Amino acid sequence: MNKASTAGSPPRQWPRLRPAEAILYFSAAFAAFAFSGTRALFGSENRWAEVVREIFISGDIFHPCINNAVYFDKPILSYWLIALSAKLFGELNEWTLRLPSALFSVIAVWAAVKVFSRLADRRSGILSGWLLLSSFGFLWWSRSAEADMENMTVILLAFAWFIRCRERAGFFQYLVFYLIVFIGALFKGLPAVAVPLAAAGIFAIMNGEVRRHLKFSNFAALAIGITAFFVTPYLAGATPLPQGCVYAENLSALELMWRENVVRAFNAFDHKGGWYIYFYELPRVLAPWSPLFLLALIWAFTGWKKLSRELRALAVINVAIFIIFSLSQSRRWYYILPITPFAAGLTAIWLSLRDEELKWLRPVWNVVRYAAITAASLAILSPLGWPLYDRIFKFELHPLIIFSIPAIGLVMIVLLIIDERSRDKMAAFFMLPAALCGPLLAVAAAMIGFFTCILPGTDSFRTTRRFLLETRPLLGEFQPGQVVAYLHEPSCDLLYYWNFPPPMNVVTQKIDAAAKPDRARQAQASLDELGKTLRAVTASGKPALLVSQSRAMNKLNAFHIREIPEFNRADPDRWEPDFELERKNDQKFRIWIIHPESVAPNSGTTPTGDDK
Repeated sequence: MNKASTAGSPPRQWPRLRPAEAILYFSAAFAAFAFSGTRALFGSENRWAEVVREIFISGDIFHPCINNAVYFDKPILSYWLIALSAKLFGELNEWTLRLPSALFSVIAVWAAVKVFSRLADRRSGILSGWLLLSSFGFLWWSRSAEADMENMTVILLAFAWFIRCRERAGFFQYLVFYLIVFIGALFKGLPAVAVPLAAAGIFAIMNGEVRRHLKFSNFAALAIGITAFFVTPYLAGATPLPQGCVYAENLSALELMWRENVVRAFNAFDHKGGWYIYFYELPRVLAPWSPLFLLALIWAFTGWKKLSRELRALAVINVAIFIIFSLSQSRRWYYILPITPFAAGLTAIWLSLRDEELKWLRPVWNVVRYAAITAASLAILSPLGWPLYDRIFKFELHPLIIFSIPAIGLVMIVLLIIDERSRDKMAAFFMLPAALCGPLLAVAAAMIGFFTCILPGTDSFRTTRRFLLETRPLLGEFQPGQVVAYLHEPSCDLLYYWNFPPPMNVVTQKIDAAAKPDRARQAQASLDELGKTLRAVTASGKPALLVSQSRAMNKLNAFHIREIPEFNRADPDRWEPDFELERKNDQKFRIWIIHPESVAPNSGTTPTGDDK
């Protein structure tokens, strides 16, 4: 295999574990697991939580449901891993929900070290692991119960397997590659197929290896991999639905998976963004190393002729991944997370192989060093302000925040002092370039400390989990049929934290934002439907428990929809408190106890207000 001297000779076998790698993997494990169960469900985590809860209720692993409606927005494998995690530890909670993502994040760091050690040298591999571990997008999703970390990791694992076996690939090697690709697609769909195939294809083309892979064993393994992908939707279609469950929108399991994971990529029907969105979202994912990645790309393409074929291919792979996600019609900031290890690898190789030539970067590292010293010193001195915190912040800080800030500062300052006194020895021990070793590790300590300690501590400012757990005992006074929810859609937070036996009676407040002339009538129709439901529930003489959210009430107020006799929406019996620093508090839960005597038996339609 033809290699330029700049990349060095790749090792024939994976290198044995050394202290520098052990410290990196320990740091990755700490970053993934420390206080990972402290935060309440955040973002779309509640969907994974509720799906797995309902799997345990129904005993059916092939039909993920939310409120007894089959939910195939994401493939099924991530739900299975969470269910396995909960089974192993005997409880479904925030920690077991996030355990699979945490494990996959550690695997991703390991895989990055191995891949880029082979493509360059061990120092580049270890540096890529630190850059990956301390990037914003990676840390965020390593501590999330969604499938994005699993998706990124299987993409990297497929590429790692290809790099390891490409010179001696036979049927077994191809089969493992395609099983990683297509079974990995059962985490989040098409990206797990498109990205590793594109990366492997680019690598093979640019290294003149295409003919080597054009053989029957490759295509036979591909056929088996594709078949493996369709096994679960086939079994879902062939297995009867649990009693009471229904397919959403009258689509089969295979149709739902096809729509959500293939059609969405080419013809998005929700959360679109402009084709340019990743120009400003990618820096967010790679922060704080985004400027270095841009410089590494410039280095790769301006010094093209001096690079080995492998490094040229790596640069092109980064650009190709960016283009693939930009061409997709379905775009969100975190969808491009799979580029992170490839970007970290290219950046690490540039910094490591060109260390002696990057003297112009040393003032930058000095600025980072002095900024880190300043931040660490302030963090260490922060206990001096503890008596004043109540006056300054007007609310009580969580002890985890108070005690972690000086601890993080202490770790940073120790690393920087060692770097100042024994820079070369420290760099040799950690196997990192001397100029950036101290600043890099200090920044990594700050990033990891923020996500593992400070961010979980801020959960004390969030009120939804606490409110729902405090009000769950109310359910003991009501049968499931007496509970009515008036929401935009079934709330997974409500179902999960109330541990409600599905289905909950949900009246949806569907208001089409595009249908401006009809929005008030749509809001009125939903309120009339709620009144009808409340009359039906209380007809037996028993009270109803109504739960809604402030945004649903705000919509009614915005369209001047008058009260209905069944309940006074301005006067709930229980309400989730607002936190003074929250900018968006329109999703706060409100609860009313509707007594039969307050319900009008034959109330008609309430007049609509002026449309807006």
